[in-house]
Amino acid sequence: MKLFWEQSELEVNFTLNTAERKILSNRTNVNKLGLAILMKYFQYEHRFPNKRKEIPILLIKYIAEQLNISAEEFKNYNIQTNKREIKRQRAIIRQFYNIRKWDKRYFHQVYEFIIKLVLPDKIEIEDIRNAILKFLYDKSIEPPRQKPLMRIIKSILNLWEHDFFEKIYNELSSKTKKQLDNLLKFSNSEEDINISNLRHNSGTVSAASFKFEAAKLQILRGIPLTEVIPIFEEIPKHILNKYKNRILTESIREIKRHPARIKYAFLSIFVYIRRIETLDYLIDLLLEIIQRIKRNGNKNAEIDIRKEGIRIKSPRETLYNILVQYRREPHRYMDHVFPSIVSEEAIDNTIEEFELEGVSFKDREKVYRVILNIWGGSPIDFN
Repeated sequence: MKLFWEQSELEVNFTLNTAERKILSNRTNVNKLGLAILMKYFQYEHRFPNKRKEIPILLIKYIAEQLNISAEEFKNYNIQTNKREIKRQRAIIRQFYNIRKWDKRYFHQVYEFIIKLVLPDKIEIEDIRNAILKFLYDKSIEPPRQKPLMRIIKSILNLWEHDFFEKIYNELSSKTKKQLDNLLKFSNSEEDINISNLRHNSGTVSAASFKFEAAKLQILRGIPLTEVIPIFEEIPKHILNKYKNRILTESIREIKRHPARIKYAFLSIFVYIRRIETLDYLIDLLLEIIQRIKRNGNKNAEIDIRKEGIRIKSPRETLYNILVQYRREPHRYMDHVFPSIVSEEAIDNTIEEFELEGVSFKDREKVYRVILNIWGGSPIDFN
């Protein structure tokens, strides 16, 4: 409950009516004021305060004025639930406002609501807590106290995560699981690619880095995730990144020790996200390599984009324009670089595909195809 209230707000929300005053009759000033404050607090929040400091001073003073009782009397009112009189008063308040006390039998209703309408879009504890309080408020159910409520939230999250991992595990083929396991094999060779190499991008900008990143992308693309991609597409990216980061921070031994459903869920999510990240990095890396060649090369070999009248709208258009310029005059434009990493046929095929499909791509599938063509591979299905 907020701490500061306008007078008009107090009058609308916390004015005692005749029926409420009747319940307060024949009581001491302390119990009368305490019961009245709990009644109006509960009516507004559909829950009782956990601590005295949760009750705004303005609310205490406003109700005390209505009863012609000093607000100081509330200091003598014990709101702790272990007192028999307080328990009895709370039962009276629930009955008066027709609010049901929380019971374990309501857990299934809360769980179904959170699973269907809240998760996975909102997975933070505070978001789930607010959603549960709103749900119980609308159902006229008093929410559990803070600690039990937190246990309920964690239980719901654990159940959702268990089902999510189980769904991924059941959809993955045995072939895919075997390939994911291969990523966890130890290797002493710098040329072999495993989970350690796949975790991060290369730090240097060079043709060798481009080749290595392209090889990593081929490894990632070689792991079939067709069955689970529809599952991942329903999950917000920040949630997937949370699980991907577990692979980034855990050792290979730690990853192996996870139960199978968790291990394969983490690994498949990691591969799915790293595919996208590695492709984006490859595009940036290639463009940076070309820019460095341009800056360090002969002035006659520079590509003057503005002179050519080319307007750059995206990195993919930049790539297209560079390839076209090179193909027109290979002896002028980076003839000493492209043949070392790109075949002539691959360049021709890439330019042709750009022109057939359109230079500006909104669909990531086409970007994958272009990069693979540049590397000398063949187009593959996005899924």
